[in-house]
Amino acid sequence: MLLSGTAPALERRASDLREHFHRVIVVRPLEERLIEPAAIRYLGTAVGIEYQNLLLMVRHRLVKRVMDIALSAVGLVLLLPVMAAAAVAIKLCDPGPWWHAQTRGGRGGRPFRMWKLRTMYLDADDRLSAHLATDVAARREWEEEFKLARDPRVLPVVGNVLRRWSLDECPQFWNVIRGEMSLVGPRALPPYHLDAFGPEFRALRQRIRPGMTGMWQVMSRGRGAIRAQEVLDRYYICNWSLWMDLFVLGKTILTVPGGRGAR
Repeated sequence: MLLSGTAPALERRASDLREHFHRVIVVRPLEERLIEPAAIRYLGTAVGIEYQNLLLMVRHRLVKRVMDIALSAVGLVLLLPVMAAAAVAIKLCDPGPWWHAQTRGGRGGRPFRMWKLRTMYLDADDRLSAHLATDVAARREWEEEFKLARDPRVLPVVGNVLRRWSLDECPQFWNVIRGEMSLVGPRALPPYHLDAFGPEFRALRQRIRPGMTGMWQVMSRGRGAIRAQEVLDRYYICNWSLWMDLFVLGKTILTVPGGRGAR
């Protein structure tokens, strides 16, 4: 039998019902707390709920790190020919460096340079400012998602192909090997995007390395408002397990070829 209500009334009602039902479940609201690994602990005359954060345990961090290094090394070697071909295509489309580095916040809030294949014009910031100043709908879309379905900054053809297949992310395998990122985790975001989150959630994100892919990317393919991103990333951080990482990686492999939502 399920019960809900205030704590004192629940305890009295549950005690009475145990005389008539072999199983009584007490349901209490947790103020939007996401489901986390938990266990009931009996503390003499009191009952407690023990929550676990597996990512704070050294042995779990070690397993995650070993997996990151092994899989990233393999991925980097296999994708080197693809990155070389992409570099040539980028140079032919827009003269300039084929790579792009952005400063992002990492674990503990420490900044690092995140590497990508360049998919935008060198004057991307000026193009974006001009576009948002004249297009009200695009400005609203940018304010809600920090993304544009039709982004004037993106290089024609080559930029769209690299983004659609997420090939522009390949150099980040090097960031993972260096220990600045993980294969799976909350996305490494620029300051203007991070500022949209509350300070409590920003602090939570900084407890682990940002990821090349993550729960938000595979569940929404990078779409959705800030609130959706916060819910999915918080769920990952609070509920992490090795099997969840494998699920996200597998989902990424299945999702990326279709290019759904990538931009």
